[in-house]
Amino acid sequence: MHHDKIRTAMMENIITPRDDSVGAFAVHGAAGMMGTLLVAFLMNPDKAGAAGLLYGGGMDAITQLGIQCIGIFAIAAWSIVLMGATFWIIKHTIGLRVSPEEEIAGLDITEHGLVNAYSGLMPDLHKVSILDSTKAPMAVADETVGIPVMDYSEPVSGTLKKVVIVTRREKLVDLKAAMDSIAITRMTISYVEGYGAQKGQSTMYRGIELDSTLLPKLKVEIVTSIPASTIVEVARKAIYTGAVGDGKIFVYDVNNAIRVRTGEVGVSAVSSEPE
Repeated sequence: MHHDKIRTAMMENIITPRDDSVGAFAVHGAAGMMGTLLVAFLMNPDKAGAAGLLYGGGMDAITQLGIQCIGIFAIAAWSIVLMGATFWIIKHTIGLRVSPEEEIAGLDITEHGLVNAYSGLMPDLHKVSILDSTKAPMAVADETVGIPVMDYSEPVSGTLKKVVIVTRREKLVDLKAAMDSIAITRMTISYVEGYGAQKGQSTMYRGIELDSTLLPKLKVEIVTSIPASTIVEVARKAIYTGAVGDGKIFVYDVNNAIRVRTGEVGVSAVSSEPE
C-alpha cells in the first residue's frame, strides 16, 4: 500500500528525492589515484632528490611509476576487503537500507532535518511530505477536534514588538550570547543575501574576497514583550565593528500573536511554555 502511494505521489510530482550525490569516487577515488600516479611524473629533483618522467628521470622514473601503481592497487584492495566486510556485518545486523519512504524523501530531511544538503547556503525551494499511515494524523483546526475557531484579527492588550536584525553572518555567536544575557531565548534565524550602503564594495567571506551586489547576511527575527530599546541597545553592541556592512535593526509593532498548540494570544503566546 505504501509503495502504491509513493508511486502515485511521484507520478503527480508531489514528492521528489532530495539527496544530492557527492560523487565520492570521482572526488576522492579518481583524484587520489591521479595524484598518486603524478608523483612519478612530477618529482622535482631539487626537492624530492629524484627526477620524474617530465624532469628526464628515465628508467628510474618508470620504476617509480610502477611503485605508484602497486600502491594504488594495494589501497584499493585494502578498501574493498575492509569495507566489504563492514557492510556485510551491517547488512546482517542493523541493516543497510532505510525504508522506501525515506529513500524517496531523501536522507537530508529524514536523518538530518534539512530540506536539502545546502540549507542555509541556498534557498530551500522544495518541501517534502510523506504519508505514513502508521502515524496518527495531525489534528485539523476546527471544533470537531477541540480546537476553537476564533477571530484573532483584533489587537490584544499588552505590548508586543518585533525586532529584525540584519548583520554579518559571523556575528551569530556574539548576537546569540548577547540575547541570552537579556533572557531572549526565542528567535528565528535565516541566512539571506543582500546589500545596503556597501553595494559594489568587496568584503571577506570564509577567507575569500567577494565583489558582489548580493552579500551573505544573517537575519534574526525576535517577537517579545521586552522593551525593544533594550534589545536594540544590546544587539548594537554585539554586532558593531565600525565598518560598512554592520547591518540594520528594524522595530515593528505586532498586532497579535497566537500559539498554535494552545490558542494563547498576545504576550502569553510568546512567553515560555509550561513544562
